[in-house]
Amino acid sequence: SQSTATVSVTYTANDGATVNSGSFGTGNITVSNGNTQAAVTAFSVAGDGVSTPYTVTYTIAAPGGIWANSSQGTYAINVVAGSVTDSNGNGIAATTLSAQLIVDTIAPARGYAASRSAASRAP
Repeated sequence: SQSTATVSVTYTANDGATVNSGSFGTGNITVSNGNTQAAVTAFSVAGDGVSTPYTVTYTIAAPGGIWANSSQGTYAINVVAGSVTDSNGNGIAATTLSAQLIVDTIAPARGYAASRSAASRAP
């Protein structure tokens, strides 16, 4: 089982400003299923912010050490308000990304169908 997952976020600025690449860090996003928080442990940056928007890839650690031992369910990925800034000092708004991290490593239980015999049916 894997112990990390990644998510990529592309940042662009408005109003002629540029994104401040110095504001990128592990605190830019949170990953949680409501009960359990997954830690963002690393990030890498691609693009130059001018001809190509910055795309930041974040590494997310499995809360249970490996995803199979982690709380199951859908983890929302949220951008933290003000954590990324532009060249004018404006901070990004808090945003829930449409991407989600779904942890479903529990095998379904075997089910057995029961049927009644003709002798036990009611008239």
